[in-house]
Amino acid sequence: MKKRGQVTTFMIVGLVLLIIFVLIFFLRDSLFESIRGVEGTKMILSSQLEEINHKMDDCITKQSTEVLNLMAKQGGSVSPVNYRSYYGDKISYLCFNIPDTKKCVSDGLSITELQNELNNNLKDVIKNCINIDSFRDDRRYEMDIGDFNFNSIILEKTVLFNISYPVTLKRKDVELNSLGVSKTINVPLAKIQQTVLDILNTESQTGDFDNVMYTLSKRNEIKVIKKRPSPDKIFIITYQDNPYQFQFAIKG
Repeated sequence: MKKRGQVTTFMIVGLVLLIIFVLIFFLRDSLFESIRGVEGTKMILSSQLEEINHKMDDCITKQSTEVLNLMAKQGGSVSPVNYRSYYGDKISYLCFNIPDTKKCVSDGLSITELQNELNNNLKDVIKNCINIDSFRDDRRYEMDIGDFNFNSIILEKTVLFNISYPVTLKRKDVELNSLGVSKTINVPLAKIQQTVLDILNTESQTGDFDNVMYTLSKRNEIKVIKKRPSPDKIFIITYQDNPYQFQFAIKG
């Protein structure tokens, strides 16, 4: 009987502690505000805005990396139309052979085209990834959301992604807002794009780009590998020690 009574006492104490813990959890913000006042309310809202911005940052990193890698494998296109299948990759043709010559007609590859490809394939995907409406479920605050805008800027050795997504949180008489986030991805796309144009210019004029001499002239800053899967040519470009590898094809 004594042991049974001890067990019952422990169960009651455990239940009381559990109830206290639950009450503290649900009333933590009110308790915090009663101690810190307006500053406490600001800290609560600021913490939530940080969580929202962190979600935006994560979505940019994950989704942009996937699209950048796909574009690199496929000659700058997410959904190539004219391409060479090579070891499972759909490698875009960027230059097309002129019959009875070594030369080709170049399609080019501009920075604007690459930025448009990124914007068109990332805007909706990133917005869906953020899923801002999921943060409305938190009843600790009121939430106002502005229009979503997204753009990419290809710089010399990096790509800058900007999200404009105004979010305003309100609690009691306190209001805080965030305008969005920016994220830089370490991909030397502009450097590689310039090399692509160098190759295309030479191939369209002479039909004989010397990748070895080009690599030496760049002091190994840019490395170009040329492969000859008949009747085409495939060029693979890397910049310094960056693992990003871009490839495209010339139709033979």
